[in-house]
Amino acid sequence: MEAERSRELETRLALITAALKVEPLVVVGVDERGNVLVCEGGAASATALIPQVGDNIFTMDQSNPIALGLRNALSVEHGDSAMALGDRRFIASFRRTRGQDHSGAACLAIDVTAAFEHQAVATEMQSKMLQMQKLESLGVLAGGIAHDFNNLLTAIIGNATLAQIELPEASPVHATLQDILLTSRR
Repeated sequence: MEAERSRELETRLALITAALKVEPLVVVGVDERGNVLVCEGGAASATALIPQVGDNIFTMDQSNPIALGLRNALSVEHGDSAMALGDRRFIASFRRTRGQDHSGAACLAIDVTAAFEHQAVATEMQSKMLQMQKLESLGVLAGGIAHDFNNLLTAIIGNATLAQIELPEASPVHATLQDILLTSRR
């Protein structure tokens, strides 16, 4: 019975480990003394700043956010954090762990770099779309002004033509009206 239970637990652990390896996350577990016992996940090797099995979080660089979060979890139970590790971005959760025969801390960190990059692209596209809308509005405004100006010119040409018809050709105003018509038709 004990051997069967052990095989079942090993199978479950293998399935969980396999699932973790394909996801953009990392699980780090330490014992009470800060020794890293577990480091699994598709993002486990994303950066050298992630503690690896055999490391000790108390001897690591004090500015390492995962080591710092695990040290804090050993003393204050839990915490959550958003962090940059090299060129990668993570959201991490730190928890104190207690079992029948062990205690320590665990970190679950999700690599959200791709989401940040998608957000940056979406923000840039939104900015370009806004610029296009502004240019479109400017084009509509310019078209409206041109239309209004054309209406004014039509009235000027029409009135100048009527005035030319009504005046004798010898009139001194006739040449001025001819200039108005030539200028208006350009």
